[in-house]
Amino acid sequence: MLRRPPDAPDPEPDTVGYPGAYKGRYPGAYPGPHLGPYPDPDTHPTPDLPFGPYPGLYSGPHPDPDARPASDPTLDPYPDPTSHRTPDLTFGPHPSPDRDPDTHPTPDLPPYPHPDPDPVTAAGRRLATTRLLLARGHTRAALTAAARRIPAAEDSPWDRGHAALTASAAHLAAGSPEAAAEVLRAVADDQPLCRIAAARAYLAAGDRATALSLLDGLPGPGHTGPAVSVRAALVRARVARLEGDLASVHRLLGRALREAGPEELRRPFLEAGPWIAPFLAAPSLRPLAAGWLAPGPAPGPAPAPVPEAPVEPLSARERDVLSRLARTMSTEEIAADLYVSVNTVKTHLKSVYRKLSVHRRNEAVRRARDLGLL
Repeated sequence: MLRRPPDAPDPEPDTVGYPGAYKGRYPGAYPGPHLGPYPDPDTHPTPDLPFGPYPGLYSGPHPDPDARPASDPTLDPYPDPTSHRTPDLTFGPHPSPDRDPDTHPTPDLPPYPHPDPDPVTAAGRRLATTRLLLARGHTRAALTAAARRIPAAEDSPWDRGHAALTASAAHLAAGSPEAAAEVLRAVADDQPLCRIAAARAYLAAGDRATALSLLDGLPGPGHTGPAVSVRAALVRARVARLEGDLASVHRLLGRALREAGPEELRRPFLEAGPWIAPFLAAPSLRPLAAGWLAPGPAPGPAPAPVPEAPVEPLSARERDVLSRLARTMSTEEIAADLYVSVNTVKTHLKSVYRKLSVHRRNEAVRRARDLGLL
């Protein structure tokens, strides 16, 4: 940091780097023009800095080393990195690119958010956020969250359906069943859950016929899982309650509990609304809900399923066809025995399958025997 004439003798080794060493010993030495005169080290000691005093410098603030002109050969080199380590910073500018990364590490900065998030993660986060807002009663915020668009290369039916479901639930919570049904209009034909939610919205709007029509369009038993069949049974149970058919309410709720119990599906019953709570306390339904849906001891072994009567009673001619099915008669033999055409027998068989909720002959016979029809 000091300049001296070329003819001045070399300083003693133990005084190199100490500003006071040149004071009074080398009269020709003078401070550099950019530093100013040196203060007296006896009256102005070097302060204790967090990283220690730099050798060869005065006690004032250390100038920015990146601002030094690199073309001036008289400037001192950088401090020894082994004895003057750069302090560990948690924020602030990155070090100069010409510094050694081993001795001047880059500080740990917080990660910058990715401008294009993963659409799957973003869709899941939006769904969870909307459900949490609904659970806390913030319907307006839930609608805003559900309407947020997720940028993606391709449109996802799963994302579109769940966004419509959460938006519909928010409209229902806000008391707007018409808006809830309108949100699901475009996706009700594509996904069974959206179809059931649309039926629930129309039922809340007072349109029972449209609600039942939507439920009748669902795939038959065996083609959907309990998440669909339980919700459909709960909507039908609510229709029966509004019509005053309490026997059907208990029957449909029993079916829903038996299907949801093995997997403990609680969300469909929560979505159904508070009207269901008094029925779950009934003696016939309490054992099915105890331990996983309603308070009470855990149930023991699952009771044997009780066969349900067909939704529609069989006609006399359908019973005749069914009795001949039990005798393993072919379609042609049944037609000849009843003096009708083969197409007529096939029509009766389709009606029997539909009413018994089966798809094959042996299933129809087994179901009819369970119900006492044979």
